[in-house]
Amino acid sequence: MARFPLGRNATLNYSTTGPVASMQTAGNIKDVTLNLATVEDDDTVRDNQGWETTCAVLRQSSLDFEMKSDGTDPFYLAVEANYYDGVPFRVIALNGPLATVGSKGVIYWVTVTNFTRTENIGEVQKYQVTLKPANPPAGNATEQPDRYEVE
Repeated sequence: MARFPLGRNATLNYSTTGPVASMQTAGNIKDVTLNLATVEDDDTVRDNQGWETTCAVLRQSSLDFEMKSDGTDPFYLAVEANYYDGVPFRVIALNGPLATVGSKGVIYWVTVTNFTRTENIGEVQKYQVTLKPANPPAGNATEQPDRYEVE
């Protein structure tokens, strides 16, 4: 057993309707990166005795991954529909399976901001995808981006 969580055990789960109970695991992806950052504001005042200080004002997140071009894969179709038609879907990016108590990550509705296809000779066509938090669709206003832990 590994001492630390393995990347291969992490999951990206999604739903086109929103509820966690309807989530499916996206299996046609690899090399997922969950980016978490904050927008900074200069908080420096004269009382800082010569030190520049910073205040975090807004959180930022994005999910970057690679997926094979597969027109029969439901997750591929959800990403494609979001990119071309704005059809919303929700994701949970976890450090373990959705069914495992203690798995942690983030949950939010997304918009696809990058859907770049590579067509290298000798390889299957692949997409580089970036998902970023989006406002929830009408009727889901309480489902804002947040941390998530499986209980």
